[in-house]
Amino acid sequence: MKIDLSIYNRILFDDLSPWLDTNKSDAKFQPKLTTAFKNPKGGSIAFDKAINNALKDYKHTAEEQDYICDIAEDTEKFKSIQDEISEPLIEVETEEPTNPKTEFYFFLIRNEGT
Repeated sequence: MKIDLSIYNRILFDDLSPWLDTNKSDAKFQPKLTTAFKNPKGGSIAFDKAINNALKDYKHTAEEQDYICDIAEDTEKFKSIQDEISEPLIEVETEEPTNPKTEFYFFLIRNEGT
């Protein structure tokens, strides 16, 4: 299974880092908080469009290079419905976003993880 970690990599090490001078202003993030960005509907195509639209002014959005993590497929077969995982294994409680910048990163990370 391949997982694209490009957004996370960019947040930690590149142009999406919130501590960069270019990303410090709350006013920069307010216009990006559209309904389509916060709650993308219509599957992966709508999600990709909303993310790309929100990140269009970042330098690496248009690049085709991805940061892909390859995970071996699980060979364990489910024997019954009780063997399946139906709830998150880890629950993390966080404070609600308090400004446009933290709200932007909250939805970016949540939606990318989804």
